Amino acid sequence: AGAQASGYCCRGYYGVMSSLGAISWALAAGTALFAALCLWSRGEAASRWSPLAFGGALSLALCLDDMLLLHESILPGWGLPQEVVLGAYGLAGMAYAFVQRRRLLSSEGAFLLLAFLLFGGSLAIDILLHSTESMAVAAEDSLKFVGIHAWLAFHIDQAQRAVLSMHPNPPPHPVS
Repeated sequence: AGAQASGYCCRGYYGVMSSLGAISWALAAGTALFAALCLWSRGEAASRWSPLAFGGALSLALCLDDMLLLHESILPGWGLPQEVVLGAYGLAGMAYAFVQRRRLLSSEGAFLLLAFLLFGGSLAIDILLHSTESMAVAAEDSLKFVGIHAWLAFHIDQAQRAVLSMHPNPPPHPVS
């Protein structure tokens, strides 16, 4: 509503979409991190819990960025250009795709692949058009919104698969 009143951009319902997107990022982060913690506490190998931890941490970073407009206003205000921040997210995304490469290339990774494609489309619109025109903003935000939910679906699926496949009586994880 503030952005609309200022004349900067948007319709009032964009705030709802933004809030739902941030909630979905947070759900993805919480789901993945909780499943990683379950696996870690049961003594599972790092190869089982670390991809979930990575996905959860990345989801949390993207959640905070979305909620606080880090890459758009705060970090550039501190002297860190938006392009550098987006580049860092891109590198983190590529690293995550590499970690998830086996799943990404199987039917298990369909939602993750869809998320990456939608995020790429959203990013392309943002970088190439960099416009506050209603249609450009709507296209960029819509692709990102659906991408976030594909990302969330992937992490819910992976967390469920991981937790349900835990060994029933593994040795307890040593607490230090």
